[in-house]
Amino acid sequence: MGGRRSGRIVNIACAAGRWESPNPAACNTSKHAVVGMTRCAALENAALGVNVNTICPSFVETDMIAALKEHADAVGVAFEELIAAAKSRVPMGPGSASRRKLPTSRCIGAVANPTA
Repeated sequence: MGGRRSGRIVNIACAAGRWESPNPAACNTSKHAVVGMTRCAALENAALGVNVNTICPSFVETDMIAALKEHADAVGVAFEELIAAAKSRVPMGPGSASRRKLPTSRCIGAVANPTA
């Protein structure tokens, strides 16, 4: 890519890579690492015409998220409040006028498109 002086690198993390959360540390650490690596790679490759980005898909309710119920109970917060607080931290989260619900694959395609 550097030889051609153009290219696109798209990494995938998740919204957990953008902020701290109580559980699970290993998962969040890996997502933070992807975001940090992307930022460094973007700076290192900008002069070569190589664009480097991370896509952080939004909040997805999974079994791992359900495990946060124990944390909410331990700190005396309603689980629904904890989830609402997490969703509110997503920049284009629920209620955002600019939110477009696109599959992650379409987001990758848009970022990777050399004419973008």
